[in-house]
Amino acid sequence: MEGIIGEPMAETRTNRQVWARAIIADELYGEGLTTQVIGELIGRDHSTVTHYRGMVKAMILAPVMYAWEYETYLDFQAEI
Repeated sequence: MEGIIGEPMAETRTNRQVWARAIIADELYGEGLTTQVIGELIGRDHSTVTHYRGMVKAMILAPVMYAWEYETYLDFQAEI
């Protein structure tokens, strides 16, 4: 996750770190992992992973409202 935002991930709730976790959680879910497994990997509850997936879906549907997050998402998608 550090590579996405260029800073170490911590147990904080800064906007950049929340979005980094959300993007990664959504991608892992797309790869077939369950919300429970993803939650364990990123240190969050499975319900938080479900919430993250909703955040990413909204961001994709309205990229103008989420400029930094959408650009980060596109960069992340290009790397995989």
